[in-house]
Amino acid sequence: MAAADTPGADQQERVNEYFDAEALYWQGVYDDPRLQGVIYRARQEAVLDAVDELGLAQGAAVLEIGCGAGLLTVELARRGHSVRAVDSSRAMVELTARRALREGAGTIVDTRVADVHALPFEDDSFSLVVAVGLLPWLHEPAKALHEIARVLRPGGDIILTADNRARLGSWVDPRANVLLAPVKRLRRRLWPRPETGARSRLHFPSHVDSLVRARGLDILHRRTVGFGPFSFLSRPLLSDRAGIRLHHRLQALADRGVPLLRSTGWHYLLSARKHERSR
Repeated sequence: MAAADTPGADQQERVNEYFDAEALYWQGVYDDPRLQGVIYRARQEAVLDAVDELGLAQGAAVLEIGCGAGLLTVELARRGHSVRAVDSSRAMVELTARRALREGAGTIVDTRVADVHALPFEDDSFSLVVAVGLLPWLHEPAKALHEIARVLRPGGDIILTADNRARLGSWVDPRANVLLAPVKRLRRRLWPRPETGARSRLHFPSHVDSLVRARGLDILHRRTVGFGPFSFLSRPLLSDRAGIRLHHRLQALADRGVPLLRSTGWHYLLSARKHERSR
């Protein structure tokens, strides 16, 4: 079977086509004043906080996988890091390259098209790998994490995010409730439908943890970010203004470690470190 005919290749092609077509949407989502934009900005701030806590040396080699429109790329460069920014979508890579030049970071940011399942870098190349919003779109997350661990230096760190299957909003709406997942899987098996477009996936934090540990990485910190939007039978329960207020209140409680809330935000954020002698 030719590589282009494999199920994984088909899924990757659909993802690439989606992000090539929707690049401008993803460029603007962080500027959105509504709840989604608020949560995406909060996620980026949480990622940058995690980066700052590492205390990397100036000029540290950082790999960003899934660079999107380049907002995080530029912030990493502003911290004095040498950034390699990659994405499987050519349109996204072009947006990142243009943003880096516009923001005066073109000399320390290198952009290229690359597939996380087969990274074009030598072993032990980077002090830090950042992968924000990448995991939901992967058809082989275990293989991708193997590649990430391979290019990390011993003692190097990874910061990644996943879309949380246990997020609070999924418990409120029966159509999204995780308790109904077995029923939905059975329905798909009995009445399968061909996939015609890119589809993102949710992950339980425990599943993400197991994928990371299996690659010889020690988990350092975990948190969740973002609450809402809340719906019932896919209909919004709150106005956007009320949803933003509720998000801020619940996030403050989650950040204080309140049980349930600390693990049920929209995005799961994890930082981990490669063993000094890792496989």
